[in-house]
Amino acid sequence: GVMEDKNYREMLSILAPICNTMFVGTANNPRALPSQAIYDIARSLNINSIDAIRIHDAVVIAVQSNQPVLIVGSFYIAEEAADTLLNMGIVV
Repeated sequence: GVMEDKNYREMLSILAPICNTMFVGTANNPRALPSQAIYDIARSLNINSIDAIRIHDAVVIAVQSNQPVLIVGSFYIAEEAADTLLNMGIVV
């Protein structure tokens, strides 16, 4: 997830070389860019992506993928991700 007023295309370009799969979701914030838009941009940059709709679901799917997981974004996204991880019994 990312806020609409940020340079998300550049952010995704930076992540592209290190990302096997990007699990995207919309942050629970009125300024959040919809996950579909993030997904579309990621795909245009040849990033294998999964639109999980919500941050919570993106985190769950990413953890279940058994791949290394890097969570990036604002404090809003970090808080949602950390809450999800804690609810899954994963200490952050």
